[in-house]
Amino acid sequence: MAIDLLRRRAQLQAKLDKYEGCEFGITVVRATAEFPPCLLPLVEIPSNCTALTLKHNIPSASVSIMIFYEDDAPKNNTTSTTLDTKSYSITAGAYTHVRCLINLDYIDDCYLKDNTNNTYLWKGKNVT
Repeated sequence: MAIDLLRRRAQLQAKLDKYEGCEFGITVVRATAEFPPCLLPLVEIPSNCTALTLKHNIPSASVSIMIFYEDDAPKNNTTSTTLDTKSYSITAGAYTHVRCLINLDYIDDCYLKDNTNNTYLWKGKNVT
């Protein structure tokens, strides 16, 4: 059993090594962690952005996204959803950065997109 856990952890860490700034091995609060959680790096939000989409591939009902105000105070926005993709409306210019929780098993297919400018703020290697 311990060998299987070590092998699984090594496989997940190998995935993470390809994505600078991502964190694995974090604690998920208010959620049953039936997936290996991965915290994306802090990314900047363009000042004119009014809509974000997060593809997270989390099988449980809790999705975490932290949006930061201009004064660096986080607004922790945890929402319930049964979808693996969630959209958020934000006030243009009110937020400067965002950080999200995704499923590490599917990191290559996850993304954070600025819908206003039709650009990816962060994306896995399979996202084109």
